[in-house]
Amino acid sequence: LIMLPMSLAAAVCSVLGARTKGIRAPLTLASVLLAAGSALLFAADHTTPLAALLLAGVLFGLPQGLTSTGNQAAVFAQAPADAVGAAAGLQRTAQYLGAVTSASLIGLFYGQRATDAGLHHIAVVSGALGLLLIVLTATDRALRATRAGTAS
Repeated sequence: LIMLPMSLAAAVCSVLGARTKGIRAPLTLASVLLAAGSALLFAADHTTPLAALLLAGVLFGLPQGLTSTGNQAAVFAQAPADAVGAAAGLQRTAQYLGAVTSASLIGLFYGQRATDAGLHHIAVVSGALGLLLIVLTATDRALRATRAGTAS
């Protein structure tokens, strides 16, 4: 039940993201929300109130929904028409690699049991990735010129 707000936020943002015309703004916002959720987790420990953990879940769910539609729109807008299938396959492969990597990091940082230190390590890695994504997304010239549904 604690994970439910994250899933609901992702679902809502997927619907809203599908209606957005731009690509760069939703992806940049998703990166900012990832960094914000990571900062909240970094400040959390075993005494953190449930409400703060639910908020962290929402902060991670929003970017999940925004990136699912934003990345898909970027693939369709930027890939040549005869390579959209291959590009979509590569996108899915990257998503699976990210999931495998995140599961490995959870195992590495938590080991036999979840600890505050493990949570903080996860928050540092996800926060660093969020900051990197902010820079990469905000400075990507191809995303500046691309709008969902149009080819550049």
